[in-house]
Amino acid sequence: MLTYLSAHWLREPFSGLSHFAGALLALGGIAFMLVNTPQNMPYSYIAGYLCFGLGMLFMFLSSAIYHLADFSDAITLKLKRIDHIAIYFMIAGTYTPFCLVGLDENLRWPALGLVWFLASAGVLKKILWLSAPRWLSTLLYLGLGWLSLLIYPDLKQNIDPMAIKWLIAGGVIYSLGAVIYGLKWPNLHNRFGFHELWHIFVLGGAGCHFISIGLYL
Repeated sequence: MLTYLSAHWLREPFSGLSHFAGALLALGGIAFMLVNTPQNMPYSYIAGYLCFGLGMLFMFLSSAIYHLADFSDAITLKLKRIDHIAIYFMIAGTYTPFCLVGLDENLRWPALGLVWFLASAGVLKKILWLSAPRWLSTLLYLGLGWLSLLIYPDLKQNIDPMAIKWLIAGGVIYSLGAVIYGLKWPNLHNRFGFHELWHIFVLGGAGCHFISIGLYL
């Protein structure tokens, strides 16, 4: 059945189905965070968790649709743009709960504003210049992600050490995947190459960050 679908409808079965599974897990993660939210938790914290969960859902769902559906070239190009844009929303959405929960008020809003401004600039770049070199897109994703080093000392003082460990683990996994994506290597099999590996690393990075936010933040 999967072979038939691959030949007649699914463009990239592994990439699409793996991220469809990620979208389902993201839905479960959102439900988990909402159910386990303490009654006295500030609404801003809840908004932060929702930003992360919805960013994760947007990224995985847009990726799944883009990689699975065999539409016309024009529609596929639009889906590709949305897929790439969603990565910026995921990065900014991941920052949001850490900024709201882990930073003091004098740093919280400037940091959050900067992150969302840069993410918006990245979205604009994807709208205007989707064909930008792969290495440039990879560097921009990595740069925005590792900008978190600027707020690391404050986070370390204010949040659970386990949240920090899982945050770093997720960042490292995302970064390794981004390098694989940027280099287009390794290609282990004609049906399982660098792109499929990249999707696995994205799942791993998102999973680590969910553990950090959903269990320890």
